[in-house]
Amino acid sequence: MSSTWWQAMYDDIDNKRFESLEARFTEDVVVTLAGNPPAVGRDVAMAEQREFMESFRSLRHQFTNTWEVDDTAILEGVVTYERHDGKTVEIPGATVVTRSGDLVDTVRIYLDLAPLYA
Repeated sequence: MSSTWWQAMYDDIDNKRFESLEARFTEDVVVTLAGNPPAVGRDVAMAEQREFMESFRSLRHQFTNTWEVDDTAILEGVVTYERHDGKTVEIPGATVVTRSGDLVDTVRIYLDLAPLYA
């Protein structure tokens, strides 16, 4: 399978390349992570993403099902987190990502983060 726009974005996420990730977002992007309130705007979304991703050592996304319709990607899979204490936690979930032109304008992530911090 050739790389798609959302695969490139998740490569940036999994490698914690914050500058590259930020460049993929519209100025008014809306990112909703789990049950948290939406982060509105690139600066706010990136600040929250940095804080979240610094709460663990590493992460890897493995997608089991993906659907693309026009500028929307629906992604189902498992995220493997390595915590700072070395413990590995796998969390299933789904994400809906939309873009406007070449930039991502919404990210809605549906998963239960409780096991990550247990």
